[in-house]
Formats: sequence, C-alpha cells, structure tokens
Amino acid sequence: MVLLLIVTCSSVYAQVCPIAEINPSNNKAEIIISTAAIEVLNAEPRACSAVIQNTGNEDVMCLPSNQGNPTASVGFRVTASKPLNLGYSARFQWKCIAVSLDSTVTTARERQ
Repeated sequence: MVLLLIVTCSSVYAQVCPIAEINPSNNKAEIIISTAAIEVLNAEPRACSAVIQNTGNEDVMCLPSNQGNPTASVGFRVTASKPLNLGYSARFQWKCIAVSLDSTVTTARERQ
C-alpha cells in the first residue's frame, strides 16, 4: 500500500514550510505497511497540513503520535486508493498499520 503525504503551510503565521519530500520517514524509499505500526510521516513542527494517500490495495489505520499507536481496529482508516486529509495534526509523527494480515507498500510525500 502506498501513502502519499502532502504538507502545506499558511502564511497567517509567517511560517516557512518544509521543502517537498518523498517518503521523508524512509529515505525516499517505499514504505512497507504490515501488522506492526510503522512511521510514515516524521514530526515537522512547521507543517500546516498534509494528505496521506493510500495507493495500495489494502486498507490501513493511521494515528498521530499524540494519540498513541494505531492497531487494526484503532485509528483513522485510509481505504485503498483514498486520501486522508490532515490539518495541523500533520505536525506530529504519524504511524500506520495494515488492517488485514496482508502487507502492502506505501509512499509518503510532503510539500510546502
């Protein structure tokens, strides 16, 4: 399953948003999501929004670090081929876990 993260910033706070990155949590490589929670987005205090895009064939559950770790039944469900739009919670580290026993590939992207 692939997750696509897009991070944007508001000029209201005169912040400088991070430069666009592909899979910042995995050295730009695809992220394998399985039955153990794994980081898909690292913490970025300048982030204003993000999108987690699941481009795989299996659903995943995702949670920001300030709410604990996701499980197969706890978290925000990101359905296969669908996005999860984040607001300021994009500033936290995010982890995801596969809903089924099948592992899947994810991609995470951030942008200003």
